[in-house]
Amino acid sequence: MSFRIVRDNIIKVKADVIVNTAGPKEMVAVGEVVASRTLKRHPRFVFRVSGPVWMGGRQGERELLRKCYDKALAMAVKHRCESIAFPLISSGNNGFPKDEALKVALAAINSFLLENEIEIILVVFDKESTRLSDKLFDDVHKYIDDNYVAAHSTPRDRMFFASMSAKQVVQKETIEVADLHMESVPSEAMKVTADSVPFPSAKTFTEYLIQLLNKKGIDNSDAYKAALMTRQYFSKLISGKIAPSKDKLLDLAVGIRLNLDETKDLLGCAGDAISRFSRSDLLYEYYIKNGIYDLSTIHCNLYDEGLYKKEA
Repeated sequence: MSFRIVRDNIIKVKADVIVNTAGPKEMVAVGEVVASRTLKRHPRFVFRVSGPVWMGGRQGERELLRKCYDKALAMAVKHRCESIAFPLISSGNNGFPKDEALKVALAAINSFLLENEIEIILVVFDKESTRLSDKLFDDVHKYIDDNYVAAHSTPRDRMFFASMSAKQVVQKETIEVADLHMESVPSEAMKVTADSVPFPSAKTFTEYLIQLLNKKGIDNSDAYKAALMTRQYFSKLISGKIAPSKDKLLDLAVGIRLNLDETKDLLGCAGDAISRFSRSDLLYEYYIKNGIYDLSTIHCNLYDEGLYKKEA
């Protein structure tokens, strides 16, 4: 189970199902989906959907659009498909505002992924398609600019923080950086104390994660679904078979609604930290600090900022 955004021509995307808009000669009722099997391995199916025309938002357009996604997703699972690629339905000739179309798409995708195992790919033509809220994204962009220090730091500063992992930091009571030119770095980013570790008995990241989920009363399936992870990836993560990547941990922090201190602790136990030299780290920090735990919106914002990392 996963969700990702790509900018491409949908016919070039590798997926079991490609969703396309039904043509004028194809008799498909608005809100309905028709499946056609192909002779290819990818895609195995092409789903034709008839999205609604935007009439100002008072004619049930959002409900009809949601129906398109819900029916296509249910049909993909029925046909035992493991992946499905959608365009942003109705956002072209049908005149649906892109932000409204995106909200409907994300609501349908999020709801479906909570109960189902499938990879969902949203294929867009431009960054504007993933811009949910001008004010929110502008506020995030300003926060990043205000806190991003790469433009104001020396090469020596960048080398220091790039080489200093959170595990190294925890081994010391504090880190003294008075000899560095770090006026633009907030003081809380300069030191981490051993007292900040909430589970002293945890000797490994795996033990820490298990204790954290137990404390929160979150079972494994709820955790990986909320973080938009695959079950296979999470199983390897919690069993210690793979080293956690920072972006996956930040997704997990958002998914299980950790506050900023808890997020820093989670990263710290994995030997990492939120970096003032990473714009994507700061973007996550903004959402977590402000209690906005909407992972799909965060991914759209990452895409808007040119920071989105396509899954392998």
